[in-house]
Amino acid sequence: EALSEATGETCQLVVPDRDMLLVLDCIAPRADFFLNVVPGSRQHAHASAFGKALLAFLPPGEREALLVPPLKALTEKTLTTREALERELAEVGRRGLAYDREEYVEGLRCIGAPVFNVGGHAVAGVGCTGFAGQSGPKRAARAEGQVLACAGAISAAIGYDGAFFTEKSA
Repeated sequence: EALSEATGETCQLVVPDRDMLLVLDCIAPRADFFLNVVPGSRQHAHASAFGKALLAFLPPGEREALLVPPLKALTEKTLTTREALERELAEVGRRGLAYDREEYVEGLRCIGAPVFNVGGHAVAGVGCTGFAGQSGPKRAARAEGQVLACAGAISAAIGYDGAFFTEKSA
């Protein structure tokens, strides 16, 4: 709720569910127009910022369970080759943030970050979704920090006490 209020965008929390992601919660912003995602719906991990944030930090076996070939093209921008996705996941691992640049739905962009449990294991992805035409560089940079702060707060609430979020915000 705090992330949606801060960004003015739709925010989601997702977890792995067999070969897809399960939307646990979705918070709509106070706005006239927004994306409405239904809790309980399922998403493809490879095209979602929230999924990529989670995938980048999963052990190989768990990652494979979410990436059953072929990787479906949801838009013309969806990464559908394993090589391209692995390159992007390596970058996500370095920066701690993942992006959906109109890969899931044309006209939408998302920013996501991983959520870690008490054992330091990535268990969820969280972030915000907005209309591509409304996101300038300043707004995106502000949202990146807010997404990381939200992921850090959720992680801390479930017992994570590692340095991941302090390192990424430094």
